[in-house]
Amino acid sequence: SAVADKVGKEFPRVRIKTLAYSYTQAAPENMTAPDNVLVEICGNFDGTDKSHANLVSAWSKVVKNISVYTYGGSNYGYWWPCPNLYEVGMQYPWAKEAGVTAFYVQGTALGKGSGMVDLRAYLSARMAWDPSRDVKKEIRDFCNGFYGPAGKYIVEYLEWYPAYVKEHKMVMNAPQVWGDGEAWRKWVTKDAMDHADGLFQQALAAVKDKPIYMNHVRRAYLEVLWGGAMVNVNVGGSLMDKELVLVPGADVAAVRARAKLFGEIMRENGYNMWSEPIGFDAATYPH
Repeated sequence: SAVADKVGKEFPRVRIKTLAYSYTQAAPENMTAPDNVLVEICGNFDGTDKSHANLVSAWSKVVKNISVYTYGGSNYGYWWPCPNLYEVGMQYPWAKEAGVTAFYVQGTALGKGSGMVDLRAYLSARMAWDPSRDVKKEIRDFCNGFYGPAGKYIVEYLEWYPAYVKEHKMVMNAPQVWGDGEAWRKWVTKDAMDHADGLFQQALAAVKDKPIYMNHVRRAYLEVLWGGAMVNVNVGGSLMDKELVLVPGADVAAVRARAKLFGEIMRENGYNMWSEPIGFDAATYPH
């Protein structure tokens, strides 16, 4: 408070931000902060789990300004297929309803490229501008415009996959997968990736003579290529490994073809990240 008071006198329009994250997430009791202090709460809002709404309520007794820091995908793996786009969009109305006044969603930090990055960026911008928008309509509108004739197949993928995860009672909520670099295996299965690949084959065929749409669809296909290859790789393995150690019964030629196409699309788009701490080096990628 003393620092905030001194800064406020010299710079009255400046706010001092502090992060409520991990061990600092819980709001302190029996104290208040000056009006120029902003607390940023890290985490994901959920329409059924009110834990973050309760955090906002607790912090609102301490500070006037509250923002949220959340994640648009997984910082452990930018190419993990994450069937959470509806929830990413709904973060905004859920946070606003709880009393949040500003919202920050982390994408790929300092790098370039991640699963469905074009749609995730568009959806975040649209919902931040007006949280009352219909998330499903925004997703469909983007897909039909950005992917052209292939849009309907990508919409089907985006709507089918969350239903598949729910039907099979798979776990992909952040508190239960945080810190686990192999967590994607809880919801990325061979059956799921085979079905998703079939939809993307239809999407690619629909734009075979339309190069701009083809590039957009290939970018969206990356997460399915990654998942389709990695479900055949032993635990602890990576597409960065020169020699892929595969699970028994894996189709070696198909896995190698997916890994090769993944690298090709990464290179043609200048994508340069695997995850938050690990970069993708096109020159040394072995496939």
